[in-house]
Amino acid sequence: MNADQPMLAELPDRGRYVVLEHRTGGWNGRDDHWDVMLEAADCLLTWESPPFPTAPSVWGVRLLAPHRSVYLEYEGPISGNRGCVQRLDRGHFRVLARQAERISLEWDGPVFAGRWDWILAAGQWSIAREA
Repeated sequence: MNADQPMLAELPDRGRYVVLEHRTGGWNGRDDHWDVMLEAADCLLTWESPPFPTAPSVWGVRLLAPHRSVYLEYEGPISGNRGCVQRLDRGHFRVLARQAERISLEWDGPVFAGRWDWILAAGQWSIAREA
């Protein structure tokens, strides 16, 4: 069993999500990216993503350490001169299907509503957006 699999099991059947644009200012050699966060019991499961493609697609994302739930509401500078975040979308999700290395969610937010699949294959995460 992959160490990342329990994360999918920890995701509740319903919860909140947020997508933040993270402008790093070059902090720690990191490029600007989007943070995709899903509410779990006491944290936000978080992935670093390039901006979402406009058409249905599959793209690679990087799992980050869980983040504090404050980011469901927070916008602004990040401590330690790590840049700033601006909210792009937020809403609620519900789980449509669970498999060992895949979870399908439906988002109800104003910008990115629809079906989203989180996929773990060969230790690499990706997100698939359906039409």
